[in-house]
Amino acid sequence: MSTPSSTFGTSVRFYDLDRLRVLAFSILLLEHSAEIFVDWKFWIKNPETSVSLSYLTAFFLPWRMPLLFLISGAAVTLSFKRKTATAFILERTVRLLIPLLFAVAFIIPPQIYFIKLYLGYQESFWTFYRSFLLLDWHWSPKGNIHFLHLWYLAFVFIYCIIMLPVLQVLRTEKVSKFVSQLCFFISRPACLLSLGLFLTAPYYFLKGFHADPYQSSFVYYFPFFVCGAVLWPDKHIRASIEKLTEVSLGIALSASISLYLLAVSNGQLRMYFLNVAEVGSLVIYILKSLNLWFWVLTIFGMAMRFFNYGSRRLNYATQAVYPFYILHQTVIVIIGYYIVQWNGSISIKLSTICIIAFLLMFMAYEFLLKRTAVSRLFFGIK
Repeated sequence: MSTPSSTFGTSVRFYDLDRLRVLAFSILLLEHSAEIFVDWKFWIKNPETSVSLSYLTAFFLPWRMPLLFLISGAAVTLSFKRKTATAFILERTVRLLIPLLFAVAFIIPPQIYFIKLYLGYQESFWTFYRSFLLLDWHWSPKGNIHFLHLWYLAFVFIYCIIMLPVLQVLRTEKVSKFVSQLCFFISRPACLLSLGLFLTAPYYFLKGFHADPYQSSFVYYFPFFVCGAVLWPDKHIRASIEKLTEVSLGIALSASISLYLLAVSNGQLRMYFLNVAEVGSLVIYILKSLNLWFWVLTIFGMAMRFFNYGSRRLNYATQAVYPFYILHQTVIVIIGYYIVQWNGSISIKLSTICIIAFLLMFMAYEFLLKRTAVSRLFFGIK
């Protein structure tokens, strides 16, 4: 039986992962802008919502974050290479923890302030921020300190610390050979296509214990991170994903259509498409898991087949997307706070928010953030 060599200690660049990372974060910007106008909760809401926009936005909810955590897991393995544990922790601290702490102190507070304004708060920003500076902290999106949309950075940093001993063991010759054989086995169509059911199972088990939403989310996405770290760089896994693209697409479309029909029949759109949500039965659990997993496989397969190449634009976008992510929800909430007060159609309001938000973030990145060593450090720019 032929098995792949270990990815540890080798220098490999998967441009498809870079492109998908940019895609996932770009969808996030559009999705959070759209959520001001959809039927479920967001920090700022337009007086009028759109059913059609809700159904369109729901399509991205199941697979966007699992896609991102798979990419993050694979990136950790590929970056670990021959690093020592100390060097790895230092690199992850610089890349994840420093930007997170900086954002919690300086980027998130304006967002919390405008959320509070929307809810009726009437004090000045200085009065609000002074309580933060005086360490009178109230950890809540409606308090004065929180990570809000940057929970992803916190999760990935903790995942990396948890996975460090595993990563060290994986690059030993004996374990590396075992993992290669395991990957070869999982690359078989029946195993790879059914893997998604097992990745989502721990979350639904934990929900039976009425876990906190953040605890549930932490459990939900961790298997995807592990899967990305252990399986995704393997050449047989990648080859199988690419080969099964058409099959994955067919099953993904069938699952999505089934979920949409159920949502239309009982009006519970978000329950069927939001990952961290209750499921009414085993059938719904299977449908949601299939919908998530096969869109992930389809998107990865298409990226491997058509977009696994580098370019100057990709290099630029790969650098820019991280600070865009850090800034985006604060910018969207502040702009949205004023836009929702307009008299205008949803399409005009949404377009205005997206365009202004993009231009502001582009100018901040191009003319400020990437220009100094300090700003590059605080925004995770390599």
